[in-house]
Amino acid sequence: MKIDVTKQETERRLVLTTQLPGLRQIDMEIKAEGSSLHIVAKLPDAQVPVESLIEVPSGYTIAQALATYIKGELRIIIPKTAA
Repeated sequence: MKIDVTKQETERRLVLTTQLPGLRQIDMEIKAEGSSLHIVAKLPDAQVPVESLIEVPSGYTIAQALATYIKGELRIIIPKTAA
């Protein structure tokens, strides 16, 4: 099963958002893999984890990504690389 992720690009950052209600932070894992982010979540009622591999466009600094999880919404903010 795949996680549905919304991408929004602005002048300064890339914002990735997905809805994962009912999870605790320990039920999910986010890893940077080259120019991609890999999200894996263990949903309480699912037999297997759900996941998504998101290709991050060039010009963004994955190493400075900030993830927050509040009230079922996972938001990852990736800043643009300084010019």
